[in-house]
Amino acid sequence: MFDDESLGVAALEIGLQQVTVAAVAKHIGVRSSALYRLVSSKDDLVLLAIEQIARTIVPVPDEGTWQDVLRRFAAQTWRLCETYPGFNEALVNIPGAFAAFDTNAAYLANLLTKRGISAAQAGFATDLVGDMVLGTHRWKQGLERSWAAAETGRARTRLVAQGHQPARQLPPEVVDGTFLQRKVDFLITSLEHHWPELPSLAAFCADRLPPELRQDPLRFRKPSQPSDEQ
Repeated sequence: MFDDESLGVAALEIGLQQVTVAAVAKHIGVRSSALYRLVSSKDDLVLLAIEQIARTIVPVPDEGTWQDVLRRFAAQTWRLCETYPGFNEALVNIPGAFAAFDTNAAYLANLLTKRGISAAQAGFATDLVGDMVLGTHRWKQGLERSWAAAETGRARTRLVAQGHQPARQLPPEVVDGTFLQRKVDFLITSLEHHWPELPSLAAFCADRLPPELRQDPLRFRKPSQPSDEQ
């Protein structure tokens, strides 16, 4: 027997970029036709995998300033992209994927509103930082693919001609995270001077979180899941 959770686990074990209905069916030992009572496509399986990821996220600590909260959120999002290849593409390309993180987004907005930020401003900031991290990671993936491509490829030739970055390896500031940190710091400095609001995301404010999750955010996480902070 299998259910949504076991299919999501199987999809993660196969990998977001490699998962197919046939691959999951083989992984759990059933025929592909058996899966169609719960899913109708590869995208459905990716969504189930994304939901599994969302369930195991350890919320950022309720410590420090709002700047600290946003920096930890950026670092956490980057780790997810690194841990689950294809994660950022799934969030961007599959309708509804972001909805799996509604509760996590509400908790993050709760942390920001507790630090004097309006719910609409919190919505704007989390959207801005999240988009920046996902976009930066997609750029990093593009560079990695170019290093693995044929030496005579047009893209490789153009990279060599640019001269401002190495043609055979990732720039060191990308590898050590300095590039991401600088971009996050720039966004935070900008918000310190002018912080727009995004009312459409204000629904993720603290009063939309279940009270028990506000009191104990680690209940988001399954007991067997190690903390991101370890």
